[in-house]
Amino acid sequence: MKRTATLLLMLPLALLASCGGGESDEDQIAAVVEQLNAAEEKPEIEVACNELLTDRFVKVVYGGDIQKCVDQPLNDPDESEDPGTTEVSSTTIEGESAEVKVTTVGGKTEGTEGTWTFRKQGGDWKVDEFGDDYLRSTFAVSVAVVDGGAFSYEPLRSCMSDQVSNLKSGELRNFMFQTFRGNKKRALTQVLSFAQECPHELAEYVADQLATRVLAKKDLTKAQIRCAEKRLIPLLQVTGLSSMALAQDAGSAEAFALVGLIAGVVKQCPAQ
Repeated sequence: MKRTATLLLMLPLALLASCGGGESDEDQIAAVVEQLNAAEEKPEIEVACNELLTDRFVKVVYGGDIQKCVDQPLNDPDESEDPGTTEVSSTTIEGESAEVKVTTVGGKTEGTEGTWTFRKQGGDWKVDEFGDDYLRSTFAVSVAVVDGGAFSYEPLRSCMSDQVSNLKSGELRNFMFQTFRGNKKRALTQVLSFAQECPHELAEYVADQLATRVLAKKDLTKAQIRCAEKRLIPLLQVTGLSSMALAQDAGSAEAFALVGLIAGVVKQCPAQ
């Protein structure tokens, strides 16, 4: 990503426009997108959150808390080592509002695309809303490129990709905004609820993890471990314990149930 100089990024948009000698609305909007892309250091991020987003955007996405925007910026350098660059592909302006099509070029999330709505606030163009198409594309690409955890298991990844395309707008926006706000616990709970629509694939992944991380450490033969893993899959589906096994806040009752399930299948598997 080509970085603009920090000093330049810290200038208010109105001043940049006046220095530019009559930039068009399209140019000003493209400059906002570029500035959001380049904001990585804290001073840059603070300017982005305070100067480039409408009050409505901050309220809807960050619950009205600017500090959450600063702590979890849209261009979070901690989220991806190679995020690519978001570029404007088309702009349609109607009065004080603009519909902007963007796409991510290069990087790990290349191909993310969709609509950003801009609105003039205080004479400056600012991001007012992310369209469902952009949020859905962001989620879908994230599932496609994740290289660790449950969604790196290809059958579950494939099923989840289908689920993302069918999510209702409210579900999609609620989940994505929780991630933007850094509410990882809530986001995890929601994404596991989505994954429950892929019960067999989820159970396969959890059974594999239990076999390699739990059963492999016990005094069991390879045959017993393979047998237990196979028997765990339908039981995890029926009991609904797959999501609990992946949750961060599983209670003692659920954990006890999972331990009992594992012990039960091991007893059914011969040593040879």
